[in-house]
Amino acid sequence: MGRGSRRPAGEGSRKTVEHPQVGPLTLDCDVLGVAGSDLRVLVRTAEPATADSERPALLGVLGTRTLTGP
Repeated sequence: MGRGSRRPAGEGSRKTVEHPQVGPLTLDCDVLGVAGSDLRVLVRTAEPATADSERPALLGVLGTRTLTGP
């Protein structure tokens, strides 16, 4: 959805999930319909330029590694 566009009622929400490696992530959820089909696509995005938008990139660096203390 572009800037200034509105979500249809009941089609979007915001949710905070606790990820075991990077902590809490607050994500916007949008459900997009596919024209000519009953198919829907769920899109989850973080607010740009926030810690929530940077944490998924950290997951790409961490991969399946486990962080341990000293």
